[in-house]
Amino acid sequence: MIIGSFGASAIMVYGEIESPLAQPRNLIGGHLISAVIGVFVIRS
Repeated sequence: MIIGSFGASAIMVYGEIESPLAQPRNLIGGHLISAVIGVFVIRS
């Protein structure tokens, strides 16, 4: 499951450089939010 997420992120960063979703703030923020939600789900 992790490999698919990294693959999609790599395609966005290297293939669609001008896309708003490929900007570092959005990319890192999205991964951070997903990680926090995952931790909360596991802890519940």
